[in-house]
Amino acid sequence: MTGREGFDVLRLIEHGQTCYISSEYVEGRILAGWLKACPDITKEQLFSLMREAANQLGMIHKCRKKPYYQYVNPYSIVVTDERKLYFLDLEAGSNEKRLRFMQRRVVRENFLPKEEAYYQRGNAEIDIYGLGKTFQYLLAASAPNPPLNGREERRFLRIISKCLNYQSKSSYQSAADIRRNIPQYKKKTEYSPTFRKRLLMALGAAAILGAAWKLQETGTFGGWEDVSGPEGVSLQDYGLQEGETGFRTKLLAGDSGEAYMEVALAYILDLEDYEKSLYYLDKIEEYIPARDLKEIAEALFQGVKEPETLEASLLRLEDEAFQDTTGQYCRCLMKGYALLDTEQAAKAILRLGRPYIEQADGRGEEAEEISEYMAWAYEKIAILYEERGQKEKAAETCVRGIGELGGAERLAVMHIRLMCQDTSLERDQCGQAIQEYIRQTPGILENEEFQKLQEEYGIQMEGEQVWVGR
Repeated sequence: MTGREGFDVLRLIEHGQTCYISSEYVEGRILAGWLKACPDITKEQLFSLMREAANQLGMIHKCRKKPYYQYVNPYSIVVTDERKLYFLDLEAGSNEKRLRFMQRRVVRENFLPKEEAYYQRGNAEIDIYGLGKTFQYLLAASAPNPPLNGREERRFLRIISKCLNYQSKSSYQSAADIRRNIPQYKKKTEYSPTFRKRLLMALGAAAILGAAWKLQETGTFGGWEDVSGPEGVSLQDYGLQEGETGFRTKLLAGDSGEAYMEVALAYILDLEDYEKSLYYLDKIEEYIPARDLKEIAEALFQGVKEPETLEASLLRLEDEAFQDTTGQYCRCLMKGYALLDTEQAAKAILRLGRPYIEQADGRGEEAEEISEYMAWAYEKIAILYEERGQKEKAAETCVRGIGELGGAERLAVMHIRLMCQDTSLERDQCGQAIQEYIRQTPGILENEEFQKLQEEYGIQMEGEQVWVGR
């Protein structure tokens, strides 16, 4: 990175629901200058910068002494060579000139609400407004590769709008909510033959529906070869022949809802195109499970939903999940419950996931996805125990989840943190436990949170031996 400088930045250490701040010296560039020099970033880097900015701001808001930052804009953020992001330590004398620059009118008018003409009153709401403006700047100044698609553009438009309408009831209440709504970048997936076959069958069902309706209108099967399914794909593309009348008869007999449900489920689970799933669900509102699935799809698409409405739909749809042997409804429910982010939602995910995991031999990616949701649920419950001061129960929950899921990196990292914080636990015992986690889950060494714990607690490794210094 050319033109890099040294900066005093905030080093944030999270401890439960509290965050401690110290100062650290790093080399890098101010975000605004970095973007000007390197606009051609990857989409993955763009999303990562946004998530980390929201994460850092969320930690600042947990500080007791000063639970806000006050100067959130692209000139108060530093990006290092390793693409790590930090907020400037504005109390450091070395940053006095930069602070004066941010107090200029040209910066204030672009990153403060009109009602707040000067950086005089600091609070979390104005920080969130500044974060929204910073995201706006990021999107305008960068040229991500690959470019944002229409769905991502709409998602960021909603995020920024909710940040800027900071006085509205629908605005974000915390930076953590913003971070959760920033999409995860996923590379284009090469789908397996099994998935392609399932999706084609579902889309073929929708195509047959079009033919069936044409039959109802004309009383004949004339023009069957010209009937097209979604996206203008013909029946022959699905390998369906004109003589296959059994399924058509079933559709005409009133089972059309199930055919469109298959299409909607494929878009929700395998393509994550929630907007397209809503298109098909709108066609079958008379089919009761479709109404509840639509509530979940809307919540996933919009990133927000009234908790009571969403919870009621999830509970009703559970009946379908326990009758479904494919696991599709189970996975949809887990997506919905994760949006609620409550203890009851976490318990519901575990309740749904256990029977599926027990019978998941050979289901590969689907079982892995459900395991990830269950790991999140165990972590959520453990965090709640920790917040109540029940750290032993928090540690037990991590161990139970690791045992049930056959190893879970996020739970292992949390358990390591709890062990390091436990002053009654011998450091040798702590080191031996970490050593075992590394042996079972080697990928933990690349985990960013684990690397932070290494620095904070002096975790050292030599060969297979592990020591905890602090």
